Parts: sequence; C-alpha cells; structure tokens
Amino acid sequence: MDSANPVTGQQAHPTVPSAPDDAWRGTFAPPVVSPVHPSRTPRDRIWFRQTVLRLLRDPLSRDTRRQCAYAALGLLLAIPGFVFIVVAVTVGFGMSLSFAGMLVGLPLLMVTLLGARQLGALHRRLAGRLLRLQVESPPPLRPQPGALGRARVALTDPVGWRASAYLLLKLPLSALAVIIAAYLLLWGLPYLTFPIWWEILHVNGVVIHVPGWLMWWKPDPVLVAQSVHSLAVSFALVPAGVAVLLYCPWWLRQCNAVDGRLVARLLGPPLGHRVRELEETRAHAVDDSAARLRRIERDLHDGAQAQ
Repeated sequence: MDSANPVTGQQAHPTVPSAPDDAWRGTFAPPVVSPVHPSRTPRDRIWFRQTVLRLLRDPLSRDTRRQCAYAALGLLLAIPGFVFIVVAVTVGFGMSLSFAGMLVGLPLLMVTLLGARQLGALHRRLAGRLLRLQVESPPPLRPQPGALGRARVALTDPVGWRASAYLLLKLPLSALAVIIAAYLLLWGLPYLTFPIWWEILHVNGVVIHVPGWLMWWKPDPVLVAQSVHSLAVSFALVPAGVAVLLYCPWWLRQCNAVDGRLVARLLGPPLGHRVRELEETRAHAVDDSAARLRRIERDLHDGAQAQ
C-alpha cells in the first residue's frame, strides 16, 4: 500500500529495485561501461623514479658544489676570525681590569668589536652568495660627540657582540661541514669506484705508501685496498660508497642550514631595531591613511558647497 508524504501530501511512489549490472537490457541497448578508477601504481612509479634520479644527481649537483665551497671557504675564514676574537677579547678584558691597562684594553675592545662587524659582514655576503640567504645588513653605528661618546657607542654595540658570538660558533660548525665534505670526496667517490682503481693498481703492481699521519684513519681506501686480494671482494665495498654519496649531501645541507640560521639570527639587524622599523612603518601607514581620509572629507565638503 502506497503511503502519503506527511509534508507535501503527495502519494509516494513505490521503490523499484534496480537491475543488476549483468542483467540483459535488450538487443539494441547500449553497453554499460563500468567506471574506471585510475590506479595509483603509475603515479607511485613516477614518484619513485623521480626520487631515485634526484638522489643519484644530488651528489654531483650544483647545489652540492655550492655547499662544499661554502664549507671550505667558511673554514678558511672561521680560523682567523676565531683566533682574532679569542685573543683580542681575552687581552682586552684582562688589561681593562687595572686602571692603567684600561688605556690600552678598552681601545683594543673597541677595535675588536669593529673588526667583528666587518668579519660578520663578510660571512653574511658569503652566505648570500653561496647559500642564497638574504639577510638584511644591521644598522650602522651612530657616533656621539666626544671621545667618551664614541667609546660608549662602540663598547655597547650589540651588533659587534653578536658578530663576535657568531665567529666563536662558526669554527666548530665549519669544521663539521668540512669533515662531511671530505667524507663525500675522499670516502664516497673512492669506494664507489673501488673495483676500477683496485684492478688498475694490482695489474700494474703499484704500491702506495700511506704517510704516518694518515694511518689513524682506518677507513682510508688506500689502506683498505692493500688488504683486499680479489676483485670480487672489492665489489662488496661499492654499496658503502653509494651510501656515503647519498647521505653526505643531506648532512652537509643540514649543517649549513644551521649556519644559515645563525647568520640570520646573529649577523642581521637586532630585534629591537626590527621592532622600531615595524613601529615606524605602522606609524607612517596610519599617518598616510589619516591624511587620505582628511583629503576625501575635504573634497566631499568642497563638492557639497559647490552644489
């Protein structure tokens, strides 16, 4: 029995069961095509192929070469910068403990902070050139009149002290990055091509004498080559080279990323300066909007009077 719809008052139609998909629909009925759901297998294969190719190209890519160059140049700049800051700050503070020594210690600290500013600017430009890191330059010193004013400005310069802290932290980071780059070049590539040059050495009977200062490095490929006596065993070391080539660029990039964060935090403008810039920008925006509003009200008033 058909039941009426309580809202519309119309008679409800009986539900007709739908025919199954494989039911016969007549001789001239169009065939029923079942919806085709796209398979995720081709997409997964494309993603896997792209990932493998990217991992294989990454050790020899331009970005990896820039990372290695930044690590090497950073270490060359970090060593004299570290020595300069440690020696100058230690001597300056030590001499400033006595009244007579302040005449030499305080000027030495002033020169040290000014030099730290310049070294920080050099590291900031190097990071911008090789790491593509855009960091704003800190504000310049605002000299005050008189010798005491200039000394107070130089000794209380937050940019100089933050640059000194960066130069102290730069040396261990640069040393770690250079070690990773050295493993990439001196450990990954030799083990990746280990069977080739092992065969060349043993066919020609070449004997390489390792210097004593390298004997401590047990994974040295030359030392390992002297203990390998068959070509089949040499192929077992190829996966070690592949693993180093795949992992070292990632570790090097992470190490330089930490260095980049230190550059942005310690060599950029101080937080107070940025807050003042935001406040000034906000004040200018408020003044511009108020002037525009007054101009609109004046135009409306002049237009009403003209009518």
